[in-house]
Amino acid sequence: MKEQELKAAHKCSTYNQPQILSSKLCGCFYCERIFDATEVYRFLEEYKGDKTAWCPYCGIDAVIGDASGFPITKKFLSAMNKRWFH
Repeated sequence: MKEQELKAAHKCSTYNQPQILSSKLCGCFYCERIFDATEVYRFLEEYKGDKTAWCPYCGIDAVIGDASGFPITKKFLSAMNKRWFH
């Protein structure tokens, strides 16, 4: 993926409660797990009440749902992990 796509995808990992609630599938680009959106049960309350999803497996706020328009695949999560955590 191109740098600008990775940056755009990263923006979908914050203030994303509505996106997660509209998704069927989610992925965490920290632990690289793919899971059903209904497994997300914890949201961090951010600025002005916006909420950010926490991964139900690793507890990191690196979750993106398929409602974002980005592919929730191992390849995508790996590219995101490499860009943001290495």
